[in-house]
Amino acid sequence: MGQFIRLRLTNELYVLKKDRWGCAYDTDRITDMLNSWFNMQLYDAEELEDSVLFTLKKDVFQEHFLSFLMEQTQIMHDFDAEEIKEEVEALKSRSLPDYMKWIKENRMPSCLWYGKCTIVSPLYCSEKLYMSADGVDYLVEGKAVMECYDSLFTYIHNMIRKTSANPLKDTVAVLLD
Repeated sequence: MGQFIRLRLTNELYVLKKDRWGCAYDTDRITDMLNSWFNMQLYDAEELEDSVLFTLKKDVFQEHFLSFLMEQTQIMHDFDAEEIKEEVEALKSRSLPDYMKWIKENRMPSCLWYGKCTIVSPLYCSEKLYMSADGVDYLVEGKAVMECYDSLFTYIHNMIRKTSANPLKDTVAVLLD
């Protein structure tokens, strides 16, 4: 039994205002909690009745997606960077909603999938918020044997944030799905 490890550019974060122990948090506190994992300045927040929806600012994704994807694939050496570049270049002329719709409906042959995953905070965060992290998976790595991956996920997350100058480095979620 196992799960896939995914690296995801998180386009939307949907966070319940109550954590798994029933403690309630306001939008500012939730934003502060998530700042250790994401650069929350890259997201617009919409307060709902029992949750908060954080959506990546429209211009951020379109402006930085190709350069971030190319940078990360060069680090991983697992994909044909030219093929990815051609695929992403073909999408650049689309509006953001069309862009995301196309990725959701047409898995790119080389690497991109649109993913949705409900999690209880990142495995390596002390706060246990119920949240959904939706976005573009740019790496899906085989099946992992189910064990504790806190150290591995912390390493991967920090490596991405420290090696990239691209602002999208602060939107990556390392997930088991």
